[in-house]
This record gives sequence, C-alpha cells and structure tokens, in this order.
Amino acid sequence: MWLHLLNLIRNSWHLFLAGQGTTGLGFLSPFAVAVLSGVIVAVVIWKRSGLPAMKGHWKKNVAHVLLGAIGGVILWYGTIFSWIVVKVIYQDHMDLIAENQRLREAKPSDKRPLEIISLSSIGEIAIENNGSDSIFVKDFLINVRQPKSSMSHQLNLEIEPGAIGKKEIREELGNVTTIPDLAKTWPEHYEKAVTLYQACGLKLVFFSSSDTEFQQIKRYYSGQGRTLVFDDILITLHYLVKGSHETKTQQFSGVIIIMVNSKCLPS
Repeated sequence: MWLHLLNLIRNSWHLFLAGQGTTGLGFLSPFAVAVLSGVIVAVVIWKRSGLPAMKGHWKKNVAHVLLGAIGGVILWYGTIFSWIVVKVIYQDHMDLIAENQRLREAKPSDKRPLEIISLSSIGEIAIENNGSDSIFVKDFLINVRQPKSSMSHQLNLEIEPGAIGKKEIREELGNVTTIPDLAKTWPEHYEKAVTLYQACGLKLVFFSSSDTEFQQIKRYYSGQGRTLVFDDILITLHYLVKGSHETKTQQFSGVIIIMVNSKCLPS
C-alpha cells in the first residue's frame, strides 16, 4: 500500500514538473533564492543595527513577504498538484481496467477452449476441454487440398470442464501399410501413388499433427533413412457451449498420408 502511494506521488510530481516545463531543482531554486535573500538582509541589519532592529525589520517586512509568497505558492501550485494527483489516480484506475480486460480477452480458455490431444482416422479422437463451461462437440470437418475434398464425422461428445472426451472413429482399412516416399513433394507423391496403387486399395489416412501414431511413423521412416511424405490439412471442430445455442468453430492443423494394401507392395 505504502509503495503504491509513494509511486503515485512520484508520478504526480514528475507530471507536475513536466507541466511547468522545469525540473525539481529548477522549480525549487527561485524559492530557495528568495528565502536566502531574506536571511541575508536580516543578517546585514543585525550586524549594522543590532538584534532588536533585525527582529523588528523581520516582523514588519521580511516575514510578511515570505508568508505571502509561501501562501501564494501553496494556493496556486497546491491546486495544480492536487488536480494532477486526481488525474494520475484516475488514469491508474483506467489502466487497471484495461489490463484486466486484456487478460480476460487473452485467456486461452475463452478463445480456444478445446484442444485435440490425438486424432487418427484409423483410431480415435481425444479432445480436452480447457474452458470453464461444459462443451458439446457436434462434429469435425476435414479439408484436404489434394485431392481436393472434404469429409465430416459426427461426434456428439459432451465434455465437462477439465475433462477429455474420446470417441472411436476407426475406419476399417484391412491389412494396409504406409508407403515410402515416391517423390519429394506431396502432389508428385500422390500422383505416383494413384498410378501405382489405385487398383489395390489406396487409402488416405489423416491425423492431428501431434498424434502419437503419426509421430511414430515419422520416426520409423527417419530411422530407415527415408521420409514420410504428407500434406497439411485443416481440421474444424463444431461445438456448443453450455447455455448457448450458437454453434462455434475452432480450427486445428493436421496431416494426411497415403496407405495401401500391403499385398500390393513388393516383398
């Protein structure tokens, strides 16, 4: 509390000096000179006429002038300084309100309450609710660039705050496996895969970027000195927050790879 008060007074003092176009030393110097001049006059009179004369002169002239000057200073500058203190308090209050608003708006659970923990079209989807309200996830939509297509899957998952909702979305593919890099880019890799394996069960399989199974496949190919060729996809969740009828969306990055029937590959 005291530290905040001292900072308030310090900030007010700096603004006061800036408003006067001066510094602390520059502001106090004229008053110091006036007081010093009065003292010098009193000392000269004391030396010339003695102590009683100095006291009389001090009471009649110097003291009155100093009291009048000090009173005027307090009345004028005190009013200005008080107004600046009020202004600083108000600005401090408004800054606090703005900061609280910024923190509320930046809170991850408000803007992105959902997080896809894992997603595999040959496994399951796991979604975590990081928000403060229960969320009903209706479905998700996958958008693929090549081949240009989209696919959706109903979820109907009710997820409580802090909980993880899971649902199996396994697509029965039979005995399939990934294929090595047929080209360096996805378009070329896809075109060659279609040419070679379209007739024997070519399948497109998608994952979330952080899915454990996808990461394992990548590491496997890396260990073989090969590259798993994949393309980025966009995953869109559609959901309802408890108490609201407005369908909201949240998007995530994902990947898509090619799998084929293992019988089609040379042994």
